[in-house]
Amino acid sequence: MRPAGRGAHGCDDRRVNLLTAPAAAAVLACAAVLVAGVLLVRTVRAAGTGRRGPVALARLAWVGFVLVVVWLTVSLDLGAEGGVNLVPFATVRLQLEGLEPVRAAWNLLGNLVLLVPFALLARAAWGWRVVATTVAGGALSVAVEVGQYFSGRSADVDDVMVNGLGALLGAVLAAVVVRLVRRDEGTPRHDGSPWSGPSGPGSSGAGPSGAGPSGAGPSGPGPSEPALSGPTPRSAGSP
Repeated sequence: MRPAGRGAHGCDDRRVNLLTAPAAAAVLACAAVLVAGVLLVRTVRAAGTGRRGPVALARLAWVGFVLVVVWLTVSLDLGAEGGVNLVPFATVRLQLEGLEPVRAAWNLLGNLVLLVPFALLARAAWGWRVVATTVAGGALSVAVEVGQYFSGRSADVDDVMVNGLGALLGAVLAAVVVRLVRRDEGTPRHDGSPWSGPSGPGSSGAGPSGAGPSGAGPSGPGPSEPALSGPTPRSAGSP
């Protein structure tokens, strides 16, 4: 009979969970990146066509993703002790120098990729640019760490830094995707999409009112101008 809490190969079940949970989170985050990227491409391609379905779906996905991130990161118990770390890179250095480099690598990858879908969906749903998305991602990470602290888990500034970097990378990736899809589809920049805003009347050249007084308006035979008349000059020798 193997001791309680140990697997078939003598490994501590808790240690296995600590190793597999970050890996599973990283894999799920990468899958979410693919889904968010597909939604972003569909939103860009639907811009200017009047179809609001992709935008509504992106907004629903963004809200759902934020709720899932908050729920998982606050409620999921990985056995971490409570506390606060305000020293940048302290936890990262301890994990890399510790006895669990594999767990540290998966943990870093998971924290880095965690908010990349957030950034992609934010561009598709709300049109947020790089700065706004990075700030929003950092604020979400801070809120999550505060929630973890008050739920008895640890709050770490390293998580905020890595999450913010992931949001920045996701925002840059979203900008690149939008530019490539627009160039491939020939979509103008101001096309009525939710993240660019409709162009104003007359901004692309000819307005609805046609040409002005000096342009080539509708022309046709109109009433001829009356000829200017005046005294006819008399020729020489006439009475």
